[in-house]
Amino acid sequence: MLRAHAGRPALRPSEHLPLAHAVDSPPQKHQLRRGRVDEAGRVHVTPPSSHLLADLASAEVLAHLPVGVDHLPAGAPIEIWRIDD
Repeated sequence: MLRAHAGRPALRPSEHLPLAHAVDSPPQKHQLRRGRVDEAGRVHVTPPSSHLLADLASAEVLAHLPVGVDHLPAGAPIEIWRIDD
């Protein structure tokens, strides 16, 4: 609703970019991790923690780690949503 009011599409577009480093995740949890994209187009994600406001302030993307994923190696594609626009 807020996006529509601001003249934005209702759904934020997603992209798939390669991870800059390996990522581990509890397989029973759905996680959205804060991150940024480097000059080479690789995604760097922060460790899971909801209290790290500095990480959120510097984040450019949210990276989607779905239920059932326990490890993604460096270079694996990961779904992201940009939050820097």
